[in-house]
Amino acid sequence: MSRANASSAGLGRARVFLFLATGLAIPLFAFPPIRVLGKPVDAATIFAAAFAAASAAALATRLAGRLGPVVAILAGLAPLAVLLPPRPPNFSLSAFASSEAHWVLVVLFFVTALTLRPDPDSARSIVLAHLAAGCAVAAFALYQLVGNPRGWPGTGTVLFSPLQREPFRFTPVGSTYLGGGYMRPTSIFLEPAWMGGYLAWIVALAALWPAGRRGLAPALRIAAAALSTAAIAASVSWGAYADLLVVLAVATVSLGARRATGRGFALGVAAALLLGALALATPPGRRVLGAVAERLELLKSTAVGKDSAVADTPRVRMLNAAHAWRLFVENAPKGVGLGQFRRYAWNVPEGGQGDFGESMSRRDPWFGWITVAAEAGVLGPLVLAAAVAIVALRARGRAAALAAALCALAVVQQVHTGSYIDLWWWFPLSLAAVLAAAGGDGAALAPGPGGVR
Repeated sequence: MSRANASSAGLGRARVFLFLATGLAIPLFAFPPIRVLGKPVDAATIFAAAFAAASAAALATRLAGRLGPVVAILAGLAPLAVLLPPRPPNFSLSAFASSEAHWVLVVLFFVTALTLRPDPDSARSIVLAHLAAGCAVAAFALYQLVGNPRGWPGTGTVLFSPLQREPFRFTPVGSTYLGGGYMRPTSIFLEPAWMGGYLAWIVALAALWPAGRRGLAPALRIAAAALSTAAIAASVSWGAYADLLVVLAVATVSLGARRATGRGFALGVAAALLLGALALATPPGRRVLGAVAERLELLKSTAVGKDSAVADTPRVRMLNAAHAWRLFVENAPKGVGLGQFRRYAWNVPEGGQGDFGESMSRRDPWFGWITVAAEAGVLGPLVLAAAVAIVALRARGRAAALAAALCALAVVQQVHTGSYIDLWWWFPLSLAAVLAAAGGDGAALAPGPGGVR
């Protein structure tokens, strides 16, 4: 092997490692190891930046004339229009600069991931590592579920005080159930919905990755699917439930079209339902059922559009979407600027003063499709849609089912989260694109010799 080929192979292995490390570090967002200009920087962001830098040469040679670079350039330039006079009121240049830098990084990570062509062995390692990570995240959530009422070690709101950026938001359900409410597990994420959204794409990997029937993969897939589904159920998060349902719906349609695989999937679903029924007969399972029942009662009593000191999240989310829509309509060409949403939190319309839902709905973006338009202008949602379309169009063969599930998940998640600037949302899309490139016919994901093409 020539020195140039050896160097290229070494860079390829480094890129695979950095891509894998980025995904494995996503659950560690709450524990940033460093600070840059006074702001905490999590490990996934560090690995993503290193991956993008290592992929610069591949981006220049492999994507010439393709859609990926166009999306990256559009994504980087579109938010800059807000700097043209006149600027929107309440504009913060420092908040914009920080958010713009992170926005460019996550889009660049996605575009450079399109150049990654892992060989079968590398692709298999990427998937198995994420299934193992999903098992660990879900298992700790179930540990919290059982151990929190009992005061077990590590079940409090702070796990590692020197590193943890803020306490876990267990957000209890109810005030009387089991004397103080049901504490929703978050695992090592800051809140239950973020944990559930992460585990939803782990379920997609477990259900739709064409891994074969030998080695560690089958057992790991079953464990990841079972533990992740149980942890999502324990989250008592409507958003996480929606994420899981869309993944299962795509998996059912995709696998049901294949007779043999469809029968196996049906048996797996039946087994999962049986295990779920048995689990719900246990004390922790009954606690989950009680919390779901309490949230359903709260949901039924929630009146959208009426002032209330207590409201379930769908009402607040609708108010959030309405607020984001008003910001977009008033600033459609340029938006109000990335990172500016919270600066309009107390701009309550006439008649809205004192409404708990109105004030709460303005703190953070929840409806991503509208909020990215409000912050980045009309081109914002087009960037997200283009990324989803690129992944959907590039999938072939058996990899198409996984890509379809992760694309559908990405669309749904932007309905109930404002995650358009987070690797939590961009990494599963990037993973779908990488695995599609590795195994368009499904065979490439079987065990094989190492290396990177």
